[in-house]
Amino acid sequence: MPRSRLTVVLSQAPGKHPAKRSLEESIVAALIMELELEVSVVPNLYDLGPDHTGRLFLGSVKGDMVVLSWLYPRAAFWLLDRDGIKGHFGETQLKPPSDEDEDEG
Repeated sequence: MPRSRLTVVLSQAPGKHPAKRSLEESIVAALIMELELEVSVVPNLYDLGPDHTGRLFLGSVKGDMVVLSWLYPRAAFWLLDRDGIKGHFGETQLKPPSDEDEDEG
């Protein structure tokens, strides 16, 4: 039985800030090269109305999905849950730099 691909969805930042768009493009470019990933880009989660194609896509994903968002992790989870996109909150291993890390540089 073929292994299913993991769906990775990048939810864009609100507005068109050039640095954020550049980071999003870099992330998508890196992820799209991974054969085991299905990569999609949707507008900011707050901007997805009930009939928006991005919202319909999120609701149609079968299997595991990872959502990358500019929102705080729990806010993104609760927003998706409120929209009927049920899942499990996964803890991230990415942590912001501590104040000590900034003092060392």
